[in-house]
Amino acid sequence: MKKLNSKAGFTLIEVLIVVIILASLAVMVAPYLMDLPDRMKSKIVLADMQSMDTALKVYKLENGAYPKDLNDLLVVPPQVTGRTTPYLERDPLDPWSQRYQYRHPGTKSRVGYDLFSSGPNRVPEDGENDDIANWKPSE
Repeated sequence: MKKLNSKAGFTLIEVLIVVIILASLAVMVAPYLMDLPDRMKSKIVLADMQSMDTALKVYKLENGAYPKDLNDLLVVPPQVTGRTTPYLERDPLDPWSQRYQYRHPGTKSRVGYDLFSSGPNRVPEDGENDDIANWKPSE
């Protein structure tokens, strides 16, 4: 019977190389993953704004003009016959729990009203900086 005299295992250099490779990958991937929640929330804002755009257009078709406030979309207008549901199902809050900003008549948008979210910093800046607005190109 032969006796094996070799030692199985990794050398310190091999372990260090693996650690360096894993650390390099983590440094490259971490910034992408850390920014992911805000990017997904921005996509939710764009979808919400599309829904509100549709609700605002339907409101204008049925009432002859855009509403003065977003709260008008949360109630069934008495002057519209046949409507049994409000134009929006829930309070218009963005993913950062801030109310969407609405202005009619609009001063920046070409659709007749300005609609924007205060964005991740939760400070309404009239559509500037990190605000997501209906007159800004979507990213």
